[in-house]
Formats: sequence, structure tokens, C-alpha cells
Amino acid sequence: MANMDSPIGERDQRRGVRLLVILLVVSLVSVTLYSREGSSGPVHLLRSAVQTVATPFRLLGSQLVRPLDALGNVVSNLTADSATLEELQGENEQLVQQLAQFNEYKSENERLEAILALSSAYDLQGVAARVIEKSDETWTDTIVIDKGSTSGIRMDMPVTIGSGVIGQVCSVSATTSTVRLLTDPSMGVSAMLQNSRTTGILAGSVDGYLHLQYVTTDVDVSTGEIVVSSGLGGVYPKGLPLGRVVSVSSASSDQYLDITVEPISRASNYEEVFVITSFDDQLDGTSMAGDFAGSFGQASEAVASTSLPASQPSSSVPEDAASSASGEQAQTDVPSDQGQAEVTADGGSVVETDQGAGVAAVDG
Repeated sequence: MANMDSPIGERDQRRGVRLLVILLVVSLVSVTLYSREGSSGPVHLLRSAVQTVATPFRLLGSQLVRPLDALGNVVSNLTADSATLEELQGENEQLVQQLAQFNEYKSENERLEAILALSSAYDLQGVAARVIEKSDETWTDTIVIDKGSTSGIRMDMPVTIGSGVIGQVCSVSATTSTVRLLTDPSMGVSAMLQNSRTTGILAGSVDGYLHLQYVTTDVDVSTGEIVVSSGLGGVYPKGLPLGRVVSVSSASSDQYLDITVEPISRASNYEEVFVITSFDDQLDGTSMAGDFAGSFGQASEAVASTSLPASQPSSSVPEDAASSASGEQAQTDVPSDQGQAEVTADGGSVVETDQGAGVAAVDG
């Protein structure tokens, strides 16, 4: 208090007030000039020069302080009480769970969007379902889904994922259905090479691959070519992806190529599927009739020769794998002295008429 009342103290106080006023006036003048002058004015240039000179020192100071900040965090963590650490650990676990859940939702959304895109592109109607069981047997390849007859699912309906066809319904209960996959050894589907438009039978096998059969050696097939459903037979829409060619081979004496096809996906990756209940059979002016999807043994019988009853001479069906698998009728005239006999392979019945020719019809 004595210093404040002395002449020296009063002078120091007045000097401080005067300096403060001067600084305020200078700041006010600088702000006014800065706001009114252009970017090339003296105040702008002075500010830029000061920033240029001060930047290295500012960066150096930041680098020097950073280790101290980190050390402060370490010390804070070490000195935190057990309750705080448990709370932080709980928050971390919760964040990990939320991240995992978010990633699951994201993956599921992407799969469902792919299924929706496929159904829209081919004008398909159907039922989405989840895979609840996968077969672990060597000689069969099936999955079980959580939708059945109460959801409108019936036998022989085709099943897809977002990238294409995976199989066909082979068994239905009220609330579940079993799907036989294309890779099942008993499966055979009429398929088509996307580039050459050549048709054949795509058969499953125990090695997990598909084999495209009845494609003659004069057809140009390259690895990587897409195999799609042929649209023959009334089950699968035309043009749905089935797989990709991974190898092509043949011997000089072979009539058909040995074509190995990688399926579009493996059963281990199936989570959601789409069961096609109906589809537009006319898409862009092209027939969208489905595919033959019975067992490969049935397809082979359709390709093989068909015998008439013992009282009639036998006749052979032409070896056209595509038309045999499609369910189209192959007719062969059979001479007969007693009248016309029509034999159908599906029903096995014989109908006799009074005409002079016999017709053998095979309905695959």
C-alpha cells in the first residue's frame, strides 16, 4: 500500500494505463485498416510476414509439447482408480460390439440389395429366406431354409442368391424347405455358354465343381466364360448365372468337351436366399422359360435311346442334349403294320390308333 501511495507507484500505474490505451488504439486502427484495405495492403503483408517467420517456431513447439501430452495421459491412466478403468473397459467392449453389429448389418444389407437387384432385373417374384442348416454329407449337397409351404414355397421352385442360381427346392414342410444345390451329384440343369449360346447339361459332382456336358468339340469355349441357364424346360428363367468355366479339355477321339465350371458361390457362403415363385416368361422379347432341373440321371435317360414295347420295332431319340433336357418332345416315325402306337416316357402309357404309323414321344 505504501508503494501505491508513493509518487513512483503512481507514475508506474499511470504508465501502465497509458500503455494499455495505446495498445487498444493501435489494435483498433489495425483492424480498421485490415478490413478496408485490399489483400496487397501493408497490414496484410505484415501479417503474412509474421506468420511466415513464426510458423517454424510454432511447429517446433508443437513437436516438443506432444511427448509431454502423451506422458501426461500415461500418468493419468496409471493414477486412475479401478472404477474409472473398469468404466473405460466397459465402454470399449460396448464399442467393439456395436462395431461388429454394424458390420453385420452392412453385410446383410449388401446381400439383400444384390438379391433385390437380381429379382428386379429378371422380373422375378418370390420369397426371401434365411439358411438355417447346411448339409455335411459327402454324397449330397443341400441346405435348409426357414420358409415353407405356408410362405408359398412348392417343390421344384428355383433358388437364387444375389449372384445367380444355386439350386432347386426338393422338399417342403410347413415352415422349412430343403434346397438341393447345383453341386449335388444328382443335379442336372440345362445350361448355355454365354458367348457361343451353345447348350448342354450342367451336372453336379462330389468334387464340388460343375461339369458342362454334351458340348461338342467343334465349339470354341474359353476359360472364364460365364455359364447361364438356357431357359428351356419351364423351371429357371433364361440367362441367370450358374458359374464360370475354369478348364476345358478333350481327347482327339472325344465327341464332347470336358468342361469344368466353378459355381457362382459355395454353400458355406449362403446366408440369405431368394426362392422364385413366379417370373415373367417374356423378357425383352426373349423367352424366359425355365430350365430342366431334375436329377442328372433323368436328363441322361432323356438323351439316351428310347425303346418301344417288345411287339414294336425300337426307335432312337436323336442325341440332342439341350432339347432332351428342355422337356421338348422328340418324335420318331416307327413303321407299323398294326396301326399307330404313341409311347410317352413320362407316363409310360401306350395309345393305339388306326393310323398307319407309330410315333414315340419322349417328354423330358
